[in-house]
Amino acid sequence: MANITTSFPFEKEYNRTCYDSNCTTKDTVAISLDAALKVRYVYAAVGALGMIGNAIVAVVIMSSSRMRRATTNVLITNQSAIDFLASFFIIMCTFIRDISRIESFIGRETFCRLWADNLPMWSMFVSSTYNLVCITMERYSGIVYPMRHSRTCSRFRSRFAIAFAWFIGPTYNLSYMAVSSPYKNGECTAYSDWPSPEIQRAVGLLTITLQFFLPILIIAFAYIRIVVILRRGVTTKGSSKNSNPQDARRDKRMKRARTNVIKTLVMVAMSFVLCWSPNQFFFLVYNIGVELDFNGTFYHFTVIAVFLNSCINPFIYAFQYDQFKNELLNRCHKPAEVTEFSVTSENSVRTSDVEVSRGSRKSVYTVEQDCETGQ
Repeated sequence: MANITTSFPFEKEYNRTCYDSNCTTKDTVAISLDAALKVRYVYAAVGALGMIGNAIVAVVIMSSSRMRRATTNVLITNQSAIDFLASFFIIMCTFIRDISRIESFIGRETFCRLWADNLPMWSMFVSSTYNLVCITMERYSGIVYPMRHSRTCSRFRSRFAIAFAWFIGPTYNLSYMAVSSPYKNGECTAYSDWPSPEIQRAVGLLTITLQFFLPILIIAFAYIRIVVILRRGVTTKGSSKNSNPQDARRDKRMKRARTNVIKTLVMVAMSFVLCWSPNQFFFLVYNIGVELDFNGTFYHFTVIAVFLNSCINPFIYAFQYDQFKNELLNRCHKPAEVTEFSVTSENSVRTSDVEVSRGSRKSVYTVEQDCETGQ
C-alpha cells in the first residue's frame, strides 16, 4: 500500500519486538532505539527548517504592498502556509506516538485513525502539491492567454484555487487513511484493514497517480507551452524594429521580470519532482507486488527527501526570485540603501541620471507587477 510511507522509523520494533520482550539481546534493543532516535531527530530538524523558511517567505510577501497585489505571489504565500503546517506536523507526528496515555477505546480509535497514520502531515503534502499546480496554471494563463488572464484568474477564482488546495489533501487522505487504520489488539494498525488485497493495491496505485503522476503531467504540459509561447514572442519581436526606444526598454524589463518568475517556478517544480520521485517509485514497485523493506536506510532516505520538499522552496525564492530577494534585502538593510540598489539594478532606462525620482521607481515596480499578473 502506497502510504506505508507514513510509518516512522523502527515503529514495528518499538511496538512489537521490543515492547513484547521478543528482542534477542539488550544490545539489539539499544541499537534499534538509538538508530530510531537519530532518524527522528533528522525528521524534526527538517521540520524546524521548513517552519522557519516558510514563515519568512509568508511574512516578506504579505508585508509588501507591491508583492501581495500579484496573484502569483498570493499563491506562493499560500504554498508557504501549507508547507509551514506540513513542517509543523512533521515534528508533531514524529514525537507524539504514545497511545498508552489514552484511556478510552474511542480515544485510541480516533488517535489511530486520525493521527498515528500521520494523516495531517501527508494531507498537507498533497495540498502543497496541488497548490503548486494552481501556481503553474496561473502562470500558464498569464503567458498563453494574457488577454483573458484578468478574468480567468480573478480574485474570486484565486480564492477558490486556494480553498481547493487546502481541501483536496485532507479530503482524499481521509477517504482511505482513516478507514484502513483501526485500533486492534492494543496497537494502531495503519493501512491494514482492507476488504481485499486487490482493493488495497488499487487504492495505492490511485494514490500515487493523484499525488504524483497527474500533477507532474499538468505541470510539464503547462511549462512546455509557456516556453513555446515565450520563444515565439521573442522571435516575433526580434523580427520587427521598435521605433520607440522607451517602449523597447520597457519590453525588455517586462521580459526579464517575467522570465525570472518562470525560472523560479520551474525550479520549484523540479525540486518537487526530485524530492518525491524516489519515494513514489518505491511505492509504485511495492504496489505491483514486490516485497520491500520499510525499515531500511533507503526507505527513510525517500521519506526525508519528501520532507525536504517542504523546506527547500524558501531557499529557491531567496536566491532566484528577484522581487522576493529585493524585498528580503529591504528588511535586512536600511530602506534607502535597498531602494538605491533595487532601482539601479532593475531600471536601466535613465543611465545618465544620478538619481531616479519616486515616480520612476513606482513605474518600474508597476511594470514588474503587471508582468507577473499577466496584465
